[in-house]
Amino acid sequence: MKKITKIYKRNKLIKQIFQLLTVYVFVSFIIIFGIIFFLSPKSGYSEIEKRELSKIPDFSLKNIANGSYTDDLTTYVSDNFAFRDKLVNFSKVIEENRGINYNGMISYAGSNTEMEKTIRCIDTPLKNVKKTNSIMNVYRLGEEKNIVINVEDIIDNNDIYDELDEEQVKGQQVGSIYVIEEKNTALEIFYGNSDVAQDYVDIINTYCLYMNPSVTVYDMVVPTHFEFGMPKKYKSEIGNDQKPIIDEIYDSLNPSVKSVDAYSNIEKHYRQKEYLYFRTDHHWTALGAYRAYEAFAKTAGFEPTPLSEFEPKKIDQFLGTFYANAQHTSLKNNPDYIDYYAPKNECKVTNHIVKKDGTISQQSGFVVANRVSDITQGYLVFLGGDIPLSVIETDAGTGRSIIIFKESYGNALIPFLTSNFDKIYVADIRTFPYNAVNFVLNNPEITDVLFLNNIMTSCSPPRIKNYLNLLSL
Repeated sequence: MKKITKIYKRNKLIKQIFQLLTVYVFVSFIIIFGIIFFLSPKSGYSEIEKRELSKIPDFSLKNIANGSYTDDLTTYVSDNFAFRDKLVNFSKVIEENRGINYNGMISYAGSNTEMEKTIRCIDTPLKNVKKTNSIMNVYRLGEEKNIVINVEDIIDNNDIYDELDEEQVKGQQVGSIYVIEEKNTALEIFYGNSDVAQDYVDIINTYCLYMNPSVTVYDMVVPTHFEFGMPKKYKSEIGNDQKPIIDEIYDSLNPSVKSVDAYSNIEKHYRQKEYLYFRTDHHWTALGAYRAYEAFAKTAGFEPTPLSEFEPKKIDQFLGTFYANAQHTSLKNNPDYIDYYAPKNECKVTNHIVKKDGTISQQSGFVVANRVSDITQGYLVFLGGDIPLSVIETDAGTGRSIIIFKESYGNALIPFLTSNFDKIYVADIRTFPYNAVNFVLNNPEITDVLFLNNIMTSCSPPRIKNYLNLLSL
């Protein structure tokens, strides 16, 4: 009995020691990391996630009473925790190894609910689409009546776009990034929808109807890497082909709109193993943009400037949006590089920047940058990013001026146009601060209008909403 009692007391003592050690280790951990947290500098921005980190919340009795202060403080601590980037990378390694790997293709996606929500957002059917050729009241520059554009006359149920949450399609396919490990390549799935694409067509046709007859309108829809990079044995199971949608768009355009067949030239050179798309980012490379530039030159009736006449430059390492979203180690260990080309012509760039109060300021800009801040910011070498409006004046002496309505894909193509146009207006459809049609009519030197979008944009409700907004400003 005494022996049993002795063993019991010994085990109890060991248990107490372990409990105390647990408490001491936990408290020490809190104290050490607390000290590190308060002493370490706060960057304010996560390069690997490409987002602003939370700032310390304002202290007030009101915020404490409604609970927002403690919530914001928790978010601040979480965002600025010591060694946060290393811990994020470590968590991604764990996540990769529990994912699905099928014949070298790793599926990286969010929950099924998130995936279904994204797909529904893209594939939402639209009803009662009214064709733009039914719009009769067209008033052009120099006529007595003002231009009146009723957005409801383009798409009867356009309020469906107002109801969409922008975050559901942030990055075009959040939760649907596929990493092909053997190629160290990430792709975003294309769930293109003919109904949404038809709305894109109706809007482009409407723009064309309101333009001055002397202006030539072009539409270029660019395929993404998914079209050529996704193995055929998976492609039909997880997404859709892009070529049929592009063909439908071009077949439905007003005959006066000139479609630009960038697809054929890109496909031709992709099959020749040219580096036309990034592996860690959703954009094309400058060479991919050049192949589209060649197609545009053919359609627009000018000779493309040979690539050899531009000044080649290079950024040795680049990790793009796919890496920021997926954080996959095969992407991190095999970064992209950026070849880019400086214009041979003299260029003066003026950026129109929208301030927080709604006013517009003008700042000096550039066609290509001399450098970028870090490995994740490489695509900003083109124009410096997505500017609401950039006006580029060149010494090309061609007598032609152009406005390009685009999203970020268009940035990489702009440097090549500096050889062919005296003035280039670069309008980002998401932030352009003017009525698009009025802007073209009020700048009569514009001879050409190019709508330049990747296929994701042409089938994306938020981007359709952007185009609608530019008609109603």
